[in-house]
Amino acid sequence: MTLKINLLILNVWTAILIFASFYVLFNALTFGVYFVVENFTSNASLQVEVSEFLALTITFILLMFNKLLKINIAFELKTDYILLTLIAAIGIRVSLDPIFRFENIINNAELPSLSESNFLLTPSFILGVLSTLILKPIVEEVIFRCIILKGLLVKYSSAIAILISSMLFSIYHMSITNSIPTFLFSIVACLIYVKTQKLTYSILLHVFSNSLWLFLSIYTKEYWNVQGLLDYGIIYWAIVLGAIVLTSTIVLKSFKSS
Repeated sequence: MTLKINLLILNVWTAILIFASFYVLFNALTFGVYFVVENFTSNASLQVEVSEFLALTITFILLMFNKLLKINIAFELKTDYILLTLIAAIGIRVSLDPIFRFENIINNAELPSLSESNFLLTPSFILGVLSTLILKPIVEEVIFRCIILKGLLVKYSSAIAILISSMLFSIYHMSITNSIPTFLFSIVACLIYVKTQKLTYSILLHVFSNSLWLFLSIYTKEYWNVQGLLDYGIIYWAIVLGAIVLTSTIVLKSFKSS
């Protein structure tokens, strides 16, 4: 199955317009579906997850079957690139850990005391996993890489196009604490897309990154136990520096257009 998109030539303002249209559409769908779903269940968590899942599904269908965009995704995967993408995703998370833990490092705060992970396989959790690991990576990569970045690359240099796409990606996630991590993640995803000319690998990077986030959210206590052992000392910073070097080398040197 091959995925192609009509060539769009975007400037900064049309890129912002596409971004704003997607943002408004997705949120309108989410709220619209939510008001319907709340009539069928009183479970607040399930209401949120069902609404987001259905909104993402509708957005995915609208993107895939839009005659104007003519989007096609080629699921052509190389085994070595899959492995490199996984290593890059792990490297990104480790590299960004000091940003997530900035307050703890600066204030020398004590590590939180947590109980054992209470993992429950509920309908809301399953829907959340499907949204996080499948729908979000595909929808967001199509919007920010396949439409916005690709359109900007026709008019601007790679550096400018990647910068604009990443800024919009960061704004979309609307979180002060995550603004820098999402911006840096987007730069890596953009570089992989530019170097391979395939959306598949940036989607895969997104899937792996979201999987790591999900894994750490389930095994939070174990994560903080490791942090306690490293205690932001020399070994911790050596690991972070090694992750930065390894990830940069993989992204800049290993990925190529086939």
